[in-house]
Amino acid sequence: MAGHRWEDWFEREEFIGQISDIRVQNLQVEREVVQKRTFTRWMNLHLEKCDPPLQIQDLFQDIQDGYVLMALLEDLPIGFSDSTTSPRCCPSWRRET
Repeated sequence: MAGHRWEDWFEREEFIGQISDIRVQNLQVEREVVQKRTFTRWMNLHLEKCDPPLQIQDLFQDIQDGYVLMALLEDLPIGFSDSTTSPRCCPSWRRET
C-alpha cells in the first residue's frame, strides 16, 4: 500500500510537469502573436507615410520580397541630420505595376 502512494505521487508530479510545459508553450505562442501584431502595427504606422501608402496584413508573407522593408528603411530617420539628404519613401526602386 505504501508503494502505491509513491507511484501516485510520481504520476501526479509528472502530470503537473506536463501541464506546466503546456502552459509555458502557450505563453510563448501568445507572446509571439502579440509581438507579431505589435510590429505589424508599428510598420503600418510608418508605411502609411509612403506615396502611395503601403500596408501589410501578414508580416512574414508581406515582407518576403523586400519591397516593404526597403520602404520602411527609407522612411525611418537613420542618423541623417540634414533634411535634404534624409531618404523618403519609395523613390527610385518602386515596383513596376
